[in-house]
Amino acid sequence: MKRKLNCSKLGFACVLVLCLLLGASQVSLAAAKAWQWDVTPSDLVLLNGKIITVDGDFSIAEALAVKGNRIVAVGRTRDIEKLISPTTKVLDLQGKTVIPGMQDSHIHFLALGWDLYNKVNLMNAITVAEVQKLVGEKAAEIEPGKWVEGLGWDWMKFQKDKQEAMANRFELDVVTPNNPVHLNYVEDGWVFNTLAMKANGYDENWEWWNQDPPWTDELNYIERFTSGPHEGVPTGVFYGATTIDELRKVKSPDSGRRGRTLEENAQSVLWGQEEMFSCGVVSVVDPGLWDISPYQQVYNDDELKLRVTVYSGSYGWGSPESDKKRAEGLSFSNLGDDHLRWRGAKFFADGGIGSMDGALSVPYEFGAPENYGSLFQPDDVRLEQ
Repeated sequence: MKRKLNCSKLGFACVLVLCLLLGASQVSLAAAKAWQWDVTPSDLVLLNGKIITVDGDFSIAEALAVKGNRIVAVGRTRDIEKLISPTTKVLDLQGKTVIPGMQDSHIHFLALGWDLYNKVNLMNAITVAEVQKLVGEKAAEIEPGKWVEGLGWDWMKFQKDKQEAMANRFELDVVTPNNPVHLNYVEDGWVFNTLAMKANGYDENWEWWNQDPPWTDELNYIERFTSGPHEGVPTGVFYGATTIDELRKVKSPDSGRRGRTLEENAQSVLWGQEEMFSCGVVSVVDPGLWDISPYQQVYNDDELKLRVTVYSGSYGWGSPESDKKRAEGLSFSNLGDDHLRWRGAKFFADGGIGSMDGALSVPYEFGAPENYGSLFQPDDVRLEQ
């Protein structure tokens, strides 16, 4: 069952996104007055609408004409009607609004479609009961023993103390007695039920079951019960990038679960493309990928209508020497066309806002006092990189 992002909340009711009509081709909007690049009959004409041009004056026109992948005229309906021929496709907008397609300049898009169809979406869950309901519904859809996976949980939305801002493993056990559960925080955090804890080796025999590891700090820690018969042992909630790295050393939560095939990733692109269009987004930048073959397959099948720019790899974690060696291994860049382009690379300078380790000029409101986040490397090293 697909979990929608519910883009209707963005206010796109009765909005017709221009680039969708054009198959997400490269287009440009200019002034609303009746200017023309080409007075010959057009391929597509939109009449009697509200054309948001987003020019310098934010002008609004009634109609526009398209030829090929270019807007050739914008203006009044009676003027644009002159560009209609017997072969022109004409749409009467009946007052509907046309906006330019939007771009998402940083989205890990490849997994979006797959996640929407196969994982629990916790973006709007703000209580333990809501988390239980969503996770329980997913468990009811799948066979006993299969993993329930989720994403989008954000403890800050709960408007409670951080200790109470997520269902603990026992609360998840109630709705998933026969399925291991792995939920992802929006950034650097994991949640498990008891079955998943045991499957991954985070149990009574784990060295950090009853004590905090040396890397524990305000941002990286194992949440523990503070009272009752389980006082001092993990709740199943884990915070911080360092914590996740240490958990993976025990056993990755992905162990025993196969990765997606090329065909499944290609299907994810198609599902994600559909979702982006429903939100008025026609262009995305997917940073940090080493393999663009799923995009290439959808492109070769002539099904890639979204415009995709891929940044190759992720840099900034290691030394300047290691980053340089990896970058020199990229023998090509800026390849492709308007629908699929491989250019640039992702470079990390600091952490993220969700995990409260992104570098800021003022301290974070939550967490440790005087926490300004941090840069991954000193200034001189980052300049050399």
